[in-house]
This record gives sequence, C-alpha cells and structure tokens, in this order.
Amino acid sequence: MRRARRAASPRSPPGGRPPSRPPRRGAEGAPRREPPVPAGREAADAPAAPETVPVTVHGWRTQWSSEEINQLPLRQYDGPVRIIKDDADVPDMMRVLHQERVLGFDTESRPSFQRGQSFPVSLIQFATVDAVYLVQIEPLKHPERIWTIFGAADVIKTGVAIQHDLRKLGDLSAITPAGFVDLATIASRMGFKKTGLRGLAAAILGVRVSKGAQRSNWAREDLTEAQVRYAATDAWVAREIYLAIAAREDATA
Repeated sequence: MRRARRAASPRSPPGGRPPSRPPRRGAEGAPRREPPVPAGREAADAPAAPETVPVTVHGWRTQWSSEEINQLPLRQYDGPVRIIKDDADVPDMMRVLHQERVLGFDTESRPSFQRGQSFPVSLIQFATVDAVYLVQIEPLKHPERIWTIFGAADVIKTGVAIQHDLRKLGDLSAITPAGFVDLATIASRMGFKKTGLRGLAAAILGVRVSKGAQRSNWAREDLTEAQVRYAATDAWVAREIYLAIAAREDATA
C-alpha cells in the first residue's frame, strides 16, 4: 500500500511575505477583539507635531531656553579699552563721546550681600565705534564733568534696565537724562521672553556672554582683567544689539 504523501508547506506569496493568519476567534467563534489602547497612549506613541517657533516681525526667535543659550559660542569684547581714573583724561574722552551717534551704556556697583544694603556706582561703561571707556568714579575729583553726556539728546545711550542705572547715578549728582534707549523695553514690545542682556545677545546676535564677574568687587582700585573684559563686553554688546535692531527696522520700513 502506497503511503500518503505529506502535504507540502504553503509557499510564501511573491515578495517573500508570509501568508496572513486568520483572525483569532473566541469561544463562540466570533473574531477576538484586541484590548483597547489606554487613554493617552496613542498620543505618546505617535510622532509629535512640530511646534511653531514664535518669531518677531524681523525673523528673530522670541524664546530661548537656558540650555540653548549655553550651546552658543562665547563672545567677549576684544577691542581697545580705555580706563579713566584721572581727571586729566576726562576732557579727551568727553570729546569722543559727544561725537558718537550711539553709545553702549552700563554701570557697575559693588555687590551687596545683606538685605537693604546698597552701594553707589563704582564704574560707568561707554562703548563707542572704536573703543570702550571704563570710568572709575571713586578716584575722580570731579566726576560731574561726565554728566553732560547724560543730557545730550543727540547721542543715543543704550543698554538694559537703564532706569535703575540712572537712579543710582542720580544719587551722586542730579541728572536730566536725554537720549536714553532701554533695550529691555524695546525687546518686550517685540515679543522677546528673555529681555536681559544675555538673553538678547543670544536671540539677536547669536552669541553667549559670560556673567561670571557680575558679583565681583567693582569698588577695588585696580580692576582685574576679568572685570575689564566683562564690563567692556556688556557695553559693547548693548551697542551691537541696538544697531542690529535698527538695521532690521530700516530693512523692513
């Protein structure tokens, strides 16, 4: 008696795909239903939709995380710095300042570590097109000679949180301010979320500035190299940010 031939195993269809399995059936023969996906699982498994990055009318991103800023290249001012601590050097500096169209501006004071304690302005920074001037107030016998630039309406003085600087300078001598432009106010109106100097340097210039020397002793007689570079960079960056905004305004006008 001839043996029955074993049934040949089914061949795969063209393309190498295995045959589809019939649906599983329950006890009564009905197709078995797969368990439902827990709520929220579908959203977690699905690829996230790309978020719209908010930008200003000039094309700058308005939001930067601290992690993103820390990834940017570190920049500092590397041009000429003039330290003014002698009254004899003030007239030449003032002639230069009054000839400028835009000055980067900032001040530094000795830090206080007790509540309610405050110290007067120790340093004033002016950034010009060619150099940065660091004016040490304490050694000067007549610091009020510098005050004329604060009332010059034809020279723009720009920085961040300028009203705070002017209040502290007013404690030294009366000031009638003119020509001041606060970058934080402009940036807030443009929609920027971080309106400090570090945040604006990242968003507008694409660079990271160090704030390492911010809490150092600005009342010391001889500034350290780190203090000089920090103070000069703050004034220089303020001027660069203002010029970048002004250039975009002109381009979109």
